[in-house]
This record gives sequence, structure tokens and C-alpha cells, in this order.
Amino acid sequence: MVEDIANQGGAAAYINRSKIIKRCPTCTKDYKKQHIKVVEEQTGSALVHITCGECKQAVIAFLGQTNFGVGLLGLVTDLTLEDTKRLHHRDSFSENDLLSCVEIIQNEQLNILFTLR
Repeated sequence: MVEDIANQGGAAAYINRSKIIKRCPTCTKDYKKQHIKVVEEQTGSALVHITCGECKQAVIAFLGQTNFGVGLLGLVTDLTLEDTKRLHHRDSFSENDLLSCVEIIQNEQLNILFTLR
């Protein structure tokens, strides 16, 4: 369940108090509370989606408690909030999936299609 940061406790309250996620990495404008959405919160961690109100760049951030305080891992993305919710609980790809991709990329016929002339 996705909620606005302004209406939450837990991770949202921490983000709000600490200003740990303060400004957009692309345009450096400050984020507004209504653009920060907590996608999922568990004990000691939260997945957050932020869309800059100015340039519309999105960031997905994972906050988690560590032995030294709170850790933050952020990723600039083109995923919308809806994409993030939809893809969040999908299964990871397997080693066989990865090998299949490598085989497709190494396919001679495919390489001919993408060779610059």
C-alpha cells in the first residue's frame, strides 16, 4: 500500500525529520512532501519512490537500519510509481535466464542486424 509521506509515521516520519532525501539529483530542486511515496515499509527498512515536482525525474530509494544508523541506497530511474508497485514483488531472473540473454546477444544473425555500416 503506497501512502503519502505527510500522512505516515515510521520511515516517512524519519525521512521528513532528517531531510535524508532532500533534493533531486538531476535539477537539485528540493523535493516536496507530496512527491515522496513509501511503497513498502517493514521493520527497519522502507522502499520509497520520489518524483521531482520540477523536472519529473524519479528516484527509488531503499532505507534500512544498520549498526551505524540509517543507510540509504538511491537509484535514478525511469520507473513510475505504478511501475515500482507492479515490479516490486516480481521474481528475480535466474542464471538460466541470464545465459539465454547472453546467447541471444551473441547470436550472429542478431549481430548482423545491429552492425553499423
